[in-house]
Amino acid sequence: TTTINDTQGPGGVVEGPALWSITGPVTTDEGATPQYTVSLSGAFGANESVTVDLGLTDIDTNSADYANAVAAITAAVSANADVSFDGISTLTYTAPSDGAAMTDLLIDLSITADSITEGLEDFSLDLSNATSSTGVAVDVDASADSVTTTIDDASIGIAAEWSITGPVTGDEGSAPQYTVSLSGAFGVAEVVSVNLTLTDIATNSQDYANLLTAINTAVAANADVIFDATAGALIYTSPSDGASMADILIDLSLSDDNLIEGPEDFTLGLTNAASTTGAGVSVSAVNDSVTTVIEDTQGVGGIADGPAEWSLIGDTTVDEGGNAGYTLALTGNYGENDAVSVTIGITDIDTSNLDYSSLNTVLSAAAANRADLSYDSATQTLTFTSPADGASMAALNFQLPVVDDLLLEGPEVYDVVLTSPASTTGIAPTLSANDTVTTTINDTQGAGGAADGPAEWSITGPGTADEGSTPQYTVSLAGLYQAGEVVTVDIGLTDIDTNSDDYSDVIAAITTAVSAN
Repeated sequence: TTTINDTQGPGGVVEGPALWSITGPVTTDEGATPQYTVSLSGAFGANESVTVDLGLTDIDTNSADYANAVAAITAAVSANADVSFDGISTLTYTAPSDGAAMTDLLIDLSITADSITEGLEDFSLDLSNATSSTGVAVDVDASADSVTTTIDDASIGIAAEWSITGPVTGDEGSAPQYTVSLSGAFGVAEVVSVNLTLTDIATNSQDYANLLTAINTAVAANADVIFDATAGALIYTSPSDGASMADILIDLSLSDDNLIEGPEDFTLGLTNAASTTGAGVSVSAVNDSVTTVIEDTQGVGGIADGPAEWSLIGDTTVDEGGNAGYTLALTGNYGENDAVSVTIGITDIDTSNLDYSSLNTVLSAAAANRADLSYDSATQTLTFTSPADGASMAALNFQLPVVDDLLLEGPEVYDVVLTSPASTTGIAPTLSANDTVTTTINDTQGAGGAADGPAEWSITGPGTADEGSTPQYTVSLAGLYQAGEVVTVDIGLTDIDTNSDDYSDVIAAITTAVSAN
């Protein structure tokens, strides 16, 4: 009995080995059917038989991500009469004749197209344990012993979306609720995150409760979510295939203070959607933020703090050459950067702007000494801007110099008037009943001094006159007068030892004289 070894001549190398190999795509889309090719090199003698184990290894997939692998292998084998499959893992090729070679085995493995948001998922098809029941030298090609395929979920557009909703207004003392949502169902252990931030617009941290505490309280109600305070990120980890995140409900209390404030607003926003596992995730372009305006009320539906009330008091009389003093006040404590204004003007009653200094100049100088005040001389508007929460306006004292002229004048009256209370930050200021000061200028030379003048009437004329002559009499009034001043005197003729027959009509004579003046 002689055994023939399969060598090429005495001492030659063994033919073969016959190498099993597998090739296929390294990436595939959900819903696709990637094809894998199992090959066997070499030509065989009749009835030679070689086997190899073919298995599928989940890396970060599971059997729900692809069709039944045994069924796919069985279907491929049914197209090749020389190959059999044991229904578990072993492929066997039996050569039908001398010189036969195995036709490639083409395995079509369908990938599941699900509605789950997932990152990249990997599995491998592996060859191992090459053997021969008939003594053939057979092995697995070390360079093609497996194929790792990555399933890409992005191709079918199943992307998750973060969003936030909440109220656009909230009363002081209330606790508006914000809802952070994440759309979609996720594969098991998928991890997605988003940054949640609060941006002050016209608020500060005194206007609402601690955001970190509010978020942690909300997250505590959701076992699948954590909050990374350092990164400012909400992180959701899917507990199972098909799981979705329960909404995160954040209750943020608004401070109920006693400050006079305009509407204050802040924004809760979502940014930087991400996934450590490659899941497709983004932030909603429509609901990426919520801006809430805090209304300045005492409790839900309460009235606004305040009022912010302007008032003015001052001197009701002043002497020429003196200074009329005034005090402008504003009630209330204000929120930082809240601004209120009032217009200050003079109304002449029987004065003119020649009787006093420029009010614009006085107020501009007074406001220039105060960091919290500004004055617009074009509109005669004084504005108080609160430098800090709880700040109030110290009363503004100013003095209006009164002109000391040489004119003969009666008492002159003007009003200093407040009008047009306003605010650029939403406060509704009002005017006190003390919104006007009426000041009378007395015509004295300095405080307590004597009045200008006097305005003195006099009459001169001849001590004697001949009958038939026309004596002339001169009526004079001393002093310089302000426009519109009116002074009068009575003029009369008294008979001593005359009568009306001794002279012409005195009324006619006076009338004639007046007509020349």
